[in-house]
Amino acid sequence: MTPTPWGWGSLRKGLKHTQARSERVEGRFSPGSGLRQSEPLRLGRICFVNVLPVYLFLEQDKTLFREVSDTPSRLNKMLRQGLLDVSPVSSVEYAGDPGRYRILGGLSISCVGRVRSVLLLSQVPMEKWGNALIQCPMESETSVALLRLLLRNYWGMDTGLVEEGGVSESVAVLRIGDRALREAASGKWAHVWDLGEAWHSWTGLPFVFALWLVRERVAQSRAIQLNKLHGALLRARDTGLSKLDVCAEKARRVLGGMELDLLEYFQGLTFSLEEGHIKGLNLFFEELAKAGLIKEKPVLRLWPPNPQSL
Repeated sequence: MTPTPWGWGSLRKGLKHTQARSERVEGRFSPGSGLRQSEPLRLGRICFVNVLPVYLFLEQDKTLFREVSDTPSRLNKMLRQGLLDVSPVSSVEYAGDPGRYRILGGLSISCVGRVRSVLLLSQVPMEKWGNALIQCPMESETSVALLRLLLRNYWGMDTGLVEEGGVSESVAVLRIGDRALREAASGKWAHVWDLGEAWHSWTGLPFVFALWLVRERVAQSRAIQLNKLHGALLRARDTGLSKLDVCAEKARRVLGGMELDLLEYFQGLTFSLEEGHIKGLNLFFEELAKAGLIKEKPVLRLWPPNPQSL
């Protein structure tokens, strides 16, 4: 059977399906009202080294939170279904159902230019691709959405995307996270395109790959605990940014001592959510809406509503 390439409407359909499914789950399980105030918040953690500058120095308070580590797409699903309260997730997850979430202020996983861990890889120059397919992993919905926009609007390509493993042959592959770092270090690819760098060349703005989201019901029912956790994450982030050499050494051990400048990698990431990041995020959502991949550009709703409350 010939696999069906991911068309331009598939992300839009996926997000609509996501919203309908989460509404059904909400009817069965109400996380915000079902949790006692004394229970720890369920905090997601992306299982890639890129979160080390936030999580490596996070003070472990078992009375405040417990961690659940997984891929971005699985964390998306767990937060959506009420199995997590707070988590870093693919930024496009917010656009799927913005009324269900708040964005934790001051936190993101972003880049201004090269990201080094979201890469399009091929042995064939892009101008020779023709109607060939690109294999994409399912770990990050944001990276796939960004690739769709770049192919159409920046590179002027109409190349089809298929889920990784869906075809025996493809002209290119998308790699994210730790796998992308390993592939970059291998040096085996003739052509490497950094999606963060391509976005910046196209727009001149930062790109936000991940946001820390909290479920709206949790924000309303457990504001005191949430503010404590939010403050702890911000303090951990600040400590991590002052000790990127420690983060790089930890990442090197996790990744197996690869030949890659991991300190430079972390220095190329940003973990804040400032005016430039907001502009980049709004433009990303605007372009997704123009392409028909989401229904409309969402309004960004931050937590806390009053930053002075932290």
